[in-house]
Amino acid sequence: MIFLRSRQQQEGIATLVLALLLVLNSCTNDPHVHMQKGMAYMADGKYPEAVLAFKSVVQIDPRDASAYYHLGLAYLKKGQSEEFSDALRAFEQSVQLDVNNLEARLKLGELYLLTKDFDATREQAATVLQSAPDRVQAYVLLSHAYRGKAAWGPAIQALQAALKLDHGLLSLHLQLADLYQHANEFGPAEQTYQHALTLDPDATQTYLALDTVVKILGHVHPLRAWCNA
Repeated sequence: MIFLRSRQQQEGIATLVLALLLVLNSCTNDPHVHMQKGMAYMADGKYPEAVLAFKSVVQIDPRDASAYYHLGLAYLKKGQSEEFSDALRAFEQSVQLDVNNLEARLKLGELYLLTKDFDATREQAATVLQSAPDRVQAYVLLSHAYRGKAAWGPAIQALQAALKLDHGLLSLHLQLADLYQHANEFGPAEQTYQHALTLDPDATQTYLALDTVVKILGHVHPLRAWCNA
């Protein structure tokens, strides 16, 4: 019994020491510790914990642009609509602290797009392209911004620029064809859908979209030709 009590006492002391270490670690003023914890939580899908960790970083160091960026990502990963504005503010703060944080600008542009603030979306995309003219995502974001204001010509030009950088993205070809349709440029729309089918010959929705265009142009019915092939 004496041995048993000693063993229990040792386990109790070990548990107490571990608890004290956890408390001390959580109370540390080292932002790097909280940053590492936040990144680990993100990797494990523990987004509420990640939010708390990144909040700790910015409380200790309010000028840490990277921490605000990752805080915004954590808010988005939580997926709760009421935290959308928190994510938006986090990305805005990141960009204010580091004007060269292009990833934060792209995320900020995407959120502006969701709020239908197309001018702000265009501004963020254009700023990214000034520093990184090879960013496909920025051209796509720019195209969406122009599309939101029914500026079909600039929207088309932005997507064409994106496709010059990555010609194999099927989704961009389909978006471009749709823009051509909105601009009443049905010839280029037909050609773009045809090219999209070379990237994915089994895409039924592409055939249906192409069918709509060729009906307007008065060409051979592509869906019937496809079904009879």
